[in-house]
Amino acid sequence: MPLVTIVLRPHSAEKELLTAVANAVAQALALGIGEVIAIATPVSGIVASGGVPPVGQWLIATVHGSDRGEEEMRTGLTELERAIRDWATDNNVVMEGVWTEWVLPHSR
Repeated sequence: MPLVTIVLRPHSAEKELLTAVANAVAQALALGIGEVIAIATPVSGIVASGGVPPVGQWLIATVHGSDRGEEEMRTGLTELERAIRDWATDNNVVMEGVWTEWVLPHSR
């Protein structure tokens, strides 16, 4: 079961973002209802080098999941980013960019 964590400033439409992200990843991976979990990690502040505030924010989205093959994982990340960008547009969130990655479990 993929777990998506999103690091962002608190926002009133956070639940909508999480729902869109979970649905986008589920659809990209051909998974059903309840098979992708999305959680938000709020950020209390963002600063750039020199102590200046950035114009927009970076949303960081990480999928923690098993190896599904390079193409399927890339498709999942592409749809994840698209869902975030669509949400940002719909909610007037100014973004510098989106950083996505797929993290595989470590073997012991």
